Amino acid sequence: MEWQQDGELSRSDLAALVDALQRVECDHNSSELKWLGQSVNKTP
Repeated sequence: MEWQQDGELSRSDLAALVDALQRVECDHNSSELKWLGQSVNKTP
């Protein structure tokens, strides 16, 4: 993962981070991360 010049993660890096976090978090947090992951993948 690398930060872009605008201080953001690329969409693919953010999706990978959310996916990795989702695998280790409890059910409640995992559900919220799933929602976040879906919204990340929908943004153009």
